[in-house]
Amino acid sequence: MLPIAELVQWLESNQINVTRQVKNSISIENPYEGAKRPIRLEGEIYEQGFRATGEYRQEVQQRIEEYRGTTSERYRTNVTDYQRQLARANITATAIQQSTRK
Repeated sequence: MLPIAELVQWLESNQINVTRQVKNSISIENPYEGAKRPIRLEGEIYEQGFRATGEYRQEVQQRIEEYRGTTSERYRTNVTDYQRQLARANITATAIQQSTRK
């Protein structure tokens, strides 16, 4: 990971205009035509005092592994939630159709 000054330098060297830097975030020019607001980049790596250490890298790797380990469980939960919402929408649509027939 890069210290914030190096990150800003890297962004700008890749034609990404940094419009603002504050203690906990940086903002970049929005590349989409007609966009009125910049994009704010927040999180640990965009904070002024951020320094990646070996311990930090290990912690991030552990979080990644934990997240990947719950993929099946998250998938099943999302499918169940989707099916529940779909059933609710079907019930509502059926009720609306029946009320308009009367």
